[in-house]
Amino acid sequence: MQTITVDDEQIAVNSLLRLLRSAYPNGQHEGVIRASDFLNYLDAHPVDIAFVDVDLHDANGITLTRELAVTYPELNIILYTGHPEFKPDALDAFVSGYLVKPVTKADLEQALAHLRYPI
Repeated sequence: MQTITVDDEQIAVNSLLRLLRSAYPNGQHEGVIRASDFLNYLDAHPVDIAFVDVDLHDANGITLTRELAVTYPELNIILYTGHPEFKPDALDAFVSGYLVKPVTKADLEQALAHLRYPI
């Protein structure tokens, strides 16, 4: 399992990476705090799942998700945020999952068990 996480808060990136590494220690899990670094990583590496924060300083996560769906049509995108009110917009973007912070290991495992494109 190859994952990339983008969140404008390093502490949130680190928290999700800890959960991913604990639940899936054989995977490759990376994290960045800028949308541009995120897009560069996607261009250079195979990725199964992208975790995208909805509220990024340099991008809107839902808009970014819609753009990713065009460029990477079989990429599992899981939006995660502290804002549960964005869920209808996220579902309209056909995401693979939606997690509300703080994310628990159980939440993560549930989302990964129901991916749009199983790994």
